[in-house]
Amino acid sequence: FTFAEALHPDDADRVLAAQEKTLSDGARFDETYRLRRAGGGWGWYHGRGILVRDADGRPHRFVGALADVTAQVAAQTELRQLSAAVEQSPVSIVITGIRGDIEYVNPRFSQTSGYSFDEVRGRNPRLLKSGETSGEEYKRLWDAITRGEEWSGELHNRRKNGELFWEFVRIIPLVSEKGEVTN
Repeated sequence: FTFAEALHPDDADRVLAAQEKTLSDGARFDETYRLRRAGGGWGWYHGRGILVRDADGRPHRFVGALADVTAQVAAQTELRQLSAAVEQSPVSIVITGIRGDIEYVNPRFSQTSGYSFDEVRGRNPRLLKSGETSGEEYKRLWDAITRGEEWSGELHNRRKNGELFWEFVRIIPLVSEKGEVTN
């Protein structure tokens, strides 16, 4: 294959234009694109290069490096999909640190509670407490999650505007590869 023949059709115009720009005016080549693999299929690659000119200023050679970034592109794609699933979830998602300080809320939380992410970041979810849920229930909740166990139940919470609402809550510890609760 020539370089042009090995390029994925969806990337060819962009990459060949960048290559031409490098060859014509010396622009740095810095592109991520798909190439056909010898055994079949496509791999993702990141290429960087420069045009080297001879003593008379004429193009002499192209010097570059090519790195296989297929695994990184796959990981980024998976991360974007998971992020979209969380952002678009029909249920409220709240992530707290191990001390209970809110680190993240998805848009559904904001729609349900009336609080924006900026208003709750760094605060404890107790800001939703209505006073209607028993102290014993909160004790069971905290005992479970401090042991790194899941807890689920119903809480009678209060929106930012003061309205009360019932919410089925499931709290699940996020655990590191070492088995330590991180969130």
